[in-house]
Amino acid sequence: MTLQRKLLLGFSLMVIPALLVGVQAIRTNALVRGTLQSLGERLARSRTYAEVEDAMFNQTQVIWRYLSGDPAAKKEFPLTEQVVAFWLDRWTAGLPPDELKLADGVRGIESDIRAVAGRVFKLHDAGRHGAAAVLARQELVERLQPALAEVNREIYRRAREFSVQAAFAQVAGIVDVERRVLWGIIALALAAGLLASWLISRSLARPLNELRHAMAVVGAGDLDHAIEPRSSDEIGDLARAFARMTEQLRQSRAQLVQSEKLASIGQMAAGVAHGLRNPLASLRAAAQLAQHRVEGIAAREPLNAIIEQVDRLDLRIAHLLAFSRPAPFRPLRESVRTLVDGALS
Repeated sequence: MTLQRKLLLGFSLMVIPALLVGVQAIRTNALVRGTLQSLGERLARSRTYAEVEDAMFNQTQVIWRYLSGDPAAKKEFPLTEQVVAFWLDRWTAGLPPDELKLADGVRGIESDIRAVAGRVFKLHDAGRHGAAAVLARQELVERLQPALAEVNREIYRRAREFSVQAAFAQVAGIVDVERRVLWGIIALALAAGLLASWLISRSLARPLNELRHAMAVVGAGDLDHAIEPRSSDEIGDLARAFARMTEQLRQSRAQLVQSEKLASIGQMAAGVAHGLRNPLASLRAAAQLAQHRVEGIAAREPLNAIIEQVDRLDLRIAHLLAFSRPAPFRPLRESVRTLVDGALS
């Protein structure tokens, strides 16, 4: 894995907790929005029931208006029945199953109001105004209106419990879950940070420290120190390049030692040659002197052989001295064309 990919991996591990926080925030927002929407629907049903209550109250008011001498009120009563039926249908459309019993109670009270209205209208039309008023008081004021008030209290109590309190409980639950999730994300962020730090330390800091130590050892003169790259990334490439450079330095040092050895041998050979030339010169001079003092070819032949061998040794010593001296640099003029032609041929 390359260094760039390792850094991207560490960055990704650090970014994951932030992404989780964002996802959790979106989820919490959706839950809160759903809770508020449910609360809004319950409040809307409460407002719809308020319309039902007003319509039923208007029904009773129409009855009292008719008893008070308003003949047009009797004609308005069927319209109030339609209004009550309309709001009842809207209110019961969205009720949960556990509140349908209350809706049945409201419908029963509204049915009793219509029945009482029919009986009151009948008595009033028959001229029995007092009986009609007593019936209206007994049925409407003393029985149906208290029953309706009791149902209203139960409905509004449930609306408070199942709307505001339920919404509060849901929001409290969301907050509690959010707190636990955030603690979990914090723990995950710490774990991801530690893991990313460990990966970066293991992948970057450790190889760099080993390479720095190897450079210090090699810089101190220990060219035989082993350098083992542990990774295949850019740091590993740098370590391998440093190992190749160390190997080249080791070879150069070996060549330098060999050159120094050869130079020492040359110096020693020069010293030995100088030490041999003086005795050989004395030997040649003695042989030449002896040639002049002896007579006869047979006596001179050994002396000539001695002089010839001394000259051969002197020539070898001259060659050895020439080899031990550094050759002078004598550049020669050459034609590039001639060199290229020679290389091609």
